[in-house]
Amino acid sequence: MNYQKDAAAIYDDLHIAGQDKDYAAETREVVEDLHRRNPAATSVLDVGCGTGEHLRHLRDSFGDVEGAELSPAMRDVAQGKLPDVTIHAADMRTLGLGRTFDAVVCLFSVIGYVCSVDELERSVAAMAGHLNPGGVLLIEPWLTPEQWTVDRLRPTVVESPGRTVVRLTHSAAHDGFSHMTMHYLVGDVGAGVRHFSDEHVLKLFTPQEYVAALGRAGLVDVVFRPRTYDAPGRLLGTAPK
Repeated sequence: MNYQKDAAAIYDDLHIAGQDKDYAAETREVVEDLHRRNPAATSVLDVGCGTGEHLRHLRDSFGDVEGAELSPAMRDVAQGKLPDVTIHAADMRTLGLGRTFDAVVCLFSVIGYVCSVDELERSVAAMAGHLNPGGVLLIEPWLTPEQWTVDRLRPTVVESPGRTVVRLTHSAAHDGFSHMTMHYLVGDVGAGVRHFSDEHVLKLFTPQEYVAALGRAGLVDVVFRPRTYDAPGRLLGTAPK
């Protein structure tokens, strides 16, 4: 999803204040998973880093961090928070940064935005290609076909001094994809109320497709734990030494 400026500007408000997303706690769990597999890891690449919230906390545990993000608007927000961190303009399907890391992570189910098994395998191979020997790839998967709930409405309301944001999300499914139509009302004191909408289409991969993609990328000790509506899942693999 190539987030546009309007959505990127309110992204953190919606997820942190509106949905109580605890990036610090999530990042601690990610770091624990990475260090269990590679205790000596000191460098990490966050692919699809969005507004940089996970990356901001990853920097507390790793001396060498970089991000990669397709959306210019999201990159701008992340770079504003982390002016001293390199955030690459990059697509995970064609990732090629010219260096390697002890860990590569792809969080918040960003992997669901690739559109086919072929794109999944190309993305995983590209991320695995940025690992040092013994490096760890950690992906938070999107929901599986059996988990997706259709015709679901989910409201989010965020109130802050001078601004109110309302988002109403409707979910559907077509041809193996989850579809989420999101309508936004943003009210600013002195500027009135504006409306915009966007569409999020994420592929519903099976556990077998996720695991096979890591195997084809040459990773070993592959583990898959499904995501739920309330908690991120895990797809882990290690580069051979």
